[in-house]
Amino acid sequence: MSDLFYLYERLKKAYPTKSQEKTKAKSAPNVSSEVLVKEKLFDFEQIGLYTFNRRIILPSPFLFSPTEKSYLSKTAGLEVTPSQYLFMDTETTGLSGGAGTYIFLIGLGKLEGLSLILEQFFLKDFPGEVEFLSSVEKDLVSERVIISYNGKAYDIPLIKSRFALAGKELKIGGHIDLLSFTRRLWKRVLNNLSLKNIEAEVLGCPRIHDLRGWEVPQRYFSYLRFQEQEQLKDVFKHNLLDISSLVRLSNLLETSLRTATLPPKAEPQAMARLLYSLCPLNSAQMLLKAYRAGDAACGLELGLYYKACRKYPEQRTIWEELFYHHDSFQAGLELAKLLEHHYKDFKAALSVVEKLLAYAKLPIEKRDLHHRKKRLEFRLGLEGVNK
Repeated sequence: MSDLFYLYERLKKAYPTKSQEKTKAKSAPNVSSEVLVKEKLFDFEQIGLYTFNRRIILPSPFLFSPTEKSYLSKTAGLEVTPSQYLFMDTETTGLSGGAGTYIFLIGLGKLEGLSLILEQFFLKDFPGEVEFLSSVEKDLVSERVIISYNGKAYDIPLIKSRFALAGKELKIGGHIDLLSFTRRLWKRVLNNLSLKNIEAEVLGCPRIHDLRGWEVPQRYFSYLRFQEQEQLKDVFKHNLLDISSLVRLSNLLETSLRTATLPPKAEPQAMARLLYSLCPLNSAQMLLKAYRAGDAACGLELGLYYKACRKYPEQRTIWEELFYHHDSFQAGLELAKLLEHHYKDFKAALSVVEKLLAYAKLPIEKRDLHHRKKRLEFRLGLEGVNK
């Protein structure tokens, strides 16, 4: 509560009422407000009254040429190269969003050749918000595709709302939220899908001595109150780590999609679904490998793939294995359909349906099976008459 009260008082001073502005104007000396007093903030460069910027060049962890077409973007419905990516992460005064939440640090990352170009834009104090937003506007509205983590629900809406409150309209082009990929691949395996946990469990590089999310706003408020720059050092480091992790996670996903390999701890079925839009054959091979390793769910998915491709012998083999050895009700139903409609083996189909009736639990399942049984018995009777 003390931080919120302090924020309120600071904003009152930063954005005075009209009467306060008139009083201040009368008493103020005739000095241009554009005078820029240079301040020192670590290795940042002051680019405005309230805005600081720094640029860091690191070796790129991306294994593929940034000018090649990106498989990752294709699965998201975009056709771009990694060189068009703009990795982005924000640090804010709160974790809930809303009109009272300010962005005070924006980190950006770009792939250029063999290098990763990192940039950070820092807002020294709230009165400089318009200046701060203007300094990053060029990058955000470019033809680059923003890569974020939970940006769809948090960062992007917050950035747009801050621009709107500043009287600006922000039109962002493409956007890929990596959280949607981690949810698909690891939600059944990992209890925690935070970027920090993905780093530790999937990328194999746990953070050491890093700030927790709720500590970041506290550090910024402490800096505003006491002007102690040391409070910000770990905040800047935390933001850089987030951007670097976005790049490494993107590289892992890109590698897995290009080589049709399973990322660490990912679900084969989920990865196969991602691959399907790129190469159905690679998707089927991943499902087959997982099924042979004992994953019955992948077997069901593979059977449906064979069904869509009209590969009847392969389909029959899968359905029979799953039904007779794994007691799969769905596989048995698919087997009965295949035997009846494609192979015209009504006797075998009836035998499967009778076994399924013993497994059926829901009234609708029993009703449909009884209807199928009567139809098969009728067709078998017709066969006997014709003979």
